[in-house]
Amino acid sequence: MNLTADKPETTEPVQTLTVHHRCDTCGAQAYVQAMFTGGDLLFCGHHFTKMRVEIEKQAFRIVDETSFILPNRGPSTTAFS
Repeated sequence: MNLTADKPETTEPVQTLTVHHRCDTCGAQAYVQAMFTGGDLLFCGHHFTKMRVEIEKQAFRIVDETSFILPNRGPSTTAFS
């Protein structure tokens, strides 16, 4: 009988924001999508970092993909109630 151990499946983080998504502030590539009751805004890493506190106060969900430019951070999605 040949038994093989099943290896856990590993998946790479999926980037949902592409090069076509642009920062609403400066036009650079967007790595953060903030969702508000009135609509969504896209931010580059710089402008998200600069405005993070205010964005987190008002957004109900934030998709943060800055890990694709900052190697030691993982992608995250934060939902606020």
